[in-house]
Amino acid sequence: MKMRTLISLIFVLATFALAVTVLVHRRVPSEEQCALGKELFRDLDVNSIACITIQGPTEQLGLVKGKERWGVVQRYGYPADFAKIKELVTKIVELNVGRSFSGNSEVLSRLQLISPLGKKRDPEECGTLLIFKDKEGNQLGGIIIGKAHRAGEGQIGSSGQYVRFPDDDMVYLVDKSFAFMETDPKVWLARELLKVEPVKIKRISCFKGDGKAVYVLERKAKGKDFEATGVLKAKELDRSKIRRLERAISFLTLLDVAGRNPDVKGPGTDGKAYVSYELFDGTVYKIFPSRVKVNGKDEYHLRIRVGYISSGKMTLGEDVSDRSGITGAGTTAARSEVQDKARQLNEQLSPWVFVVSKWVADAFITDPERLVGKKGAKESQPRKSKPTQGKG
Repeated sequence: MKMRTLISLIFVLATFALAVTVLVHRRVPSEEQCALGKELFRDLDVNSIACITIQGPTEQLGLVKGKERWGVVQRYGYPADFAKIKELVTKIVELNVGRSFSGNSEVLSRLQLISPLGKKRDPEECGTLLIFKDKEGNQLGGIIIGKAHRAGEGQIGSSGQYVRFPDDDMVYLVDKSFAFMETDPKVWLARELLKVEPVKIKRISCFKGDGKAVYVLERKAKGKDFEATGVLKAKELDRSKIRRLERAISFLTLLDVAGRNPDVKGPGTDGKAYVSYELFDGTVYKIFPSRVKVNGKDEYHLRIRVGYISSGKMTLGEDVSDRSGITGAGTTAARSEVQDKARQLNEQLSPWVFVVSKWVADAFITDPERLVGKKGAKESQPRKSKPTQGKG
C-alpha cells in the first residue's frame, strides 16, 4: 500500500471516529440536562415521616409525631403547628430542579451549603440541614438548604434556593424558597389557646386564691350588658374595660411555652387572683395570670383550667367559688357533650405554663378599681360654636 493511500485511510478513520464521538455526546445528556425538571424527593414516603430535624449553624429543632399530633421537642413536646409542618413537607416533595452543577469547597462555602454538622465550619458558610426519619429512627431523606438565589433585574425577592444532598457535592437550584426556615422553637408552636365568642359568656368573676370574690359581672341573658354585683354594684363601670375583659378569651394566643407541670399544687393555691369565665352552656374557663422575672426582664405567664358546672358542682378541677344552683343548659345528651369537650380541652391546656404578651396578660383584670369609670367622666360632645354677630 502506498504511503499516500495509508495516510488518506488513517485520516478517514479519524474523521469517522470523531463524528461518532460527537454524535454519541449529543445523544447522551449532560448531568445538568439530566437534572433539569427532576423531582428530588419524588420517592419520599411522606406517610412514614415521624420525625423532622432542622439543624441550623447554631441551633437544632426537633418535630416529633405523637399518637394524636406533632410536638416540638425543645418545648417539652408541646403541640406543633401542623399547617407549617404540612407546608414544609409539601414544599420538599414538590421541589423541581432548574439547573445543577458540581460544587467544590469554595462554591459550597459561597452558596452556604457547608454541612452544619462539620467539625471545622464557619456558621456564615453553613446551610440548614433537614432530615426526615420514620418512627424506628431510619432516615428517609435529607437535604442541605443553602443560599437563596437572587431574582433577576426588575424582579422582586428570590427565585429559588440552592440545595444539595448531605453526601453529595452536586448543587441544585430548585424552584422553591426556604427563606423562612426557622430553628426557633417558638415559631413552630400551635399558637391558638382559646377561641370563645363573647356573646356566650354568662358570668365573669375574679377570685383570690383563698376563694374570696374580688368582683362578679353577670349577664341576665344573651345579648344583655354585664351588670356588677358585690363591691362594684353601686359604681359606674368603664364599659371599654368590660369589653376588653370579655374579649380576652375570644382569640387567646401564646408567644411561647415556659414549662409543663412546674407546680404540683396547681394554680390558684398561691393566693394570687384569677379570672373565671362561665358560659351559658356550663363550661368554665379559669385563667391564672402571673408576672415573673426571667433573665432580669418581666415575662407574663398564664395557666388555664377548663371545667364544667353541673348541679352546682365544678368538675375537672377544684372550684373554690360558690356556684350552688348553677347547671349547664340543654338536654342531658347536650350537657354530656359539652362536659366531654371541657374535659378534653382541660387535658390539653392544664399541664402547661404559657408565655403571653403584656397586652394579653393585662386584659385579665384582677383589680376591681380598673373596671370603674372615672368620676364625672362623660362622653365628650363637640362644642357648639357661638353665632357670629355681624358688624352694624
